[in-house]
Amino acid sequence: MDLIDFIDNQGLFNQQFLGIGLPNAFKEAEARPVFEQVKQIYAGKNLAVLSEAQLEEEVIKHVLHALGYAYAYQVGKQVFGKTLRPDFALFEDTATKDVHYSSGKASNENILALCECKGYSVVLDNKKSDTQNPHFQLIQYLSYLKIDYGFLTNAQYWRLYDLQEAKSDKVYFQIDLEQIVIADNFEAFQYFYYLFRKDALVALLNPVPTTDDIKDFAKLNFSQQNAVYINRTVGDLKEFIYGTDSVVEQLGQILFQRYGHEHSLKEIYNDSVFFAFRLLFIAYMEEKFAKDLMQTHFFYKRIALKSLLRRLEEHPEYLPENYDGWADLCALFVFLDKGKPELRIPLFNGGLFA
Repeated sequence: MDLIDFIDNQGLFNQQFLGIGLPNAFKEAEARPVFEQVKQIYAGKNLAVLSEAQLEEEVIKHVLHALGYAYAYQVGKQVFGKTLRPDFALFEDTATKDVHYSSGKASNENILALCECKGYSVVLDNKKSDTQNPHFQLIQYLSYLKIDYGFLTNAQYWRLYDLQEAKSDKVYFQIDLEQIVIADNFEAFQYFYYLFRKDALVALLNPVPTTDDIKDFAKLNFSQQNAVYINRTVGDLKEFIYGTDSVVEQLGQILFQRYGHEHSLKEIYNDSVFFAFRLLFIAYMEEKFAKDLMQTHFFYKRIALKSLLRRLEEHPEYLPENYDGWADLCALFVFLDKGKPELRIPLFNGGLFA
């Protein structure tokens, strides 16, 4: 199974950060013992038959402990006359947690994050627009108590939320911990461990001065590292389109060599820009909707631009002079322009691929 089978990044993290930056922090000697603990926690349990309370007692509490947290369980907090009772308030240590138990006021002092739990069969986002939707229930808790970070889980899926900035879309990072355990996939587990563990949350609340100097990069928390990759991606995109030796320029040179005697420079330039924006659109779509495209639309995974690039890299028999791969790319353009209902490929038909 691929990482995409376990991970659903709904806009919270930059893909280059997830693919390059975060894995640089992985240390097997550090994460492996925790993985073994978590496997023991899940071992032999039929999560589907456990009640929400049983899941909390048998699974969630133990996972939080393995991640390093001390926690206070369902301590009521009064906010504008309303009692809020999140399942878990997470703390750095037991002493800090004990202070929290002594106060019923609407204070978020020293709370690293909230963790809200649901029954195994409960959908974490049921599309309702009120607190009957677990997604919005957690958002309300975090907003009212002015806490930036939260976890939402039904023991199978674990979601990470970051409310530092208001977003118009539903933004979160979700990981399928149950399937990771079943598949015994240590690589995927490290994404869970290094994003959900206590040390990561402590670092988020105690940021060091941001720098793009690679010598200090490892000292940044994952939110700061993610921001660095976002800035780099914006710079890379500008260079990709407008910079020296940009994709538009490279395409133009190739088209001019082949068709310069048949078409004007203006036509070649326009076609180069058009082709470049096709590639940009597909790359953006495949990144933003990766989970849906690669799992719901199964056939798309075979024809995806990302899959085509991987084939060209892995198979030396694909020769540039034979234009190997060009037919596959043209077929992808046709699929996106016309759609393929029987293969569950949607119709775009916006003119870009015509």
